[in-house]
Amino acid sequence: MTNQINKSFQDQFLDELLLEAGFTTDDNLDLLKEELKPLLQERITMSIYNQLDQEQKDTVTEMLDHNQLDELNEYLEKIIPDYQEKMMEVYADFEEEYLENMES
Repeated sequence: MTNQINKSFQDQFLDELLLEAGFTTDDNLDLLKEELKPLLQERITMSIYNQLDQEQKDTVTEMLDHNQLDELNEYLEKIIPDYQEKMMEVYADFEEEYLENMES
């Protein structure tokens, strides 16, 4: 369930980001979102991995390999102080960078 919520949040975030960047619902937002998702997911992954020691990285990798996404989210919330706030910072930084790049 948690992973579904995170996925919904991610989709909603990207929808709003694209609209804020000047795209309209007439544009193919789904295609644009599919192009942005891997970039956002990579940013999230790097942010998480930068906060973990090797043992924790191994645990996270194993959970990902076994598709234990709900358990992974719970684990990360337990081991990373202020996990939700840090994830919101990643989203905010991604948004700021994307919008700046759209202006240039």
